[in-house]
Amino acid sequence: MTTKHDIISQLAKERAVETLAAKICRDIQRRDLDDLCQIIYLDLLTKDEDMIVSLQEKGEMPFYLTRMIKNQYNSARSPFHRKIRSFRSRCQA
Repeated sequence: MTTKHDIISQLAKERAVETLAAKICRDIQRRDLDDLCQIIYLDLLTKDEDMIVSLQEKGEMPFYLTRMIKNQYNSARSPFHRKIRSFRSRCQA
């Protein structure tokens, strides 16, 4: 039986999140892209086991990842915005 950790490990080996994020966030700097992807992977690891397995079995994982990336990248309340964008803007000011 496939586990959540197996699925996430496979996504990491295939660099699935990195590939999708690069397509979605075209104007993002490389260092921010790496941080965004790590936030996505961490978020996936906290999700329910059955949900991750179900998404993978139904072939819905790419759609779910796309939504996660867009939400993290575009939302002013996301961990990515709070931890990365806000910090960077304070440092560059």
